Amino acid sequence: DDAVTNAEIADSAVLPENLLTGTGTSWAWQSWTPTLTNLSGGTLNYAKYTRVGKTVICRFKYTMSGANYGNGPIMTLPVNMHADYVSAGETLLSTVAFIDPGISYYAGQVFINNSSSVTFRVQTGTTTNGTTSTVPHTWASGDFIQAHFMYEGV
Repeated sequence: DDAVTNAEIADSAVLPENLLTGTGTSWAWQSWTPTLTNLSGGTLNYAKYTRVGKTVICRFKYTMSGANYGNGPIMTLPVNMHADYVSAGETLLSTVAFIDPGISYYAGQVFINNSSSVTFRVQTGTTTNGTTSTVPHTWASGDFIQAHFMYEGV
């Protein structure tokens, strides 16, 4: 009979490596160490991703320990993007928050830089702008960036 029932497949028998190529070998979120350009001197709180098939889901938090935020920071990805995504300046399905604790919160988007990296932009009114050492606010110790985004990997 062609019917599949719960009794026929044990939970532990379904593993990511038995699904699609590129899924990974664990259900757990994996850590990665992105190369950061124009962002330094702070603490990488976490950079984690999970992959199901070709879908890559990332989360990232970086806390400043001073004003070491340059124009247009760039972050490398754990898995290169599919060729459909390689147009610089296009946005991913994403959110990024620029936090000045107790003072301000700014929302933005994660933008494609190239097939292996992204940059962050801030939403101000009806305009999306690049970030700098003073945009969306003057960065100081304790301020942080937090992002969550997904894309199709290779």
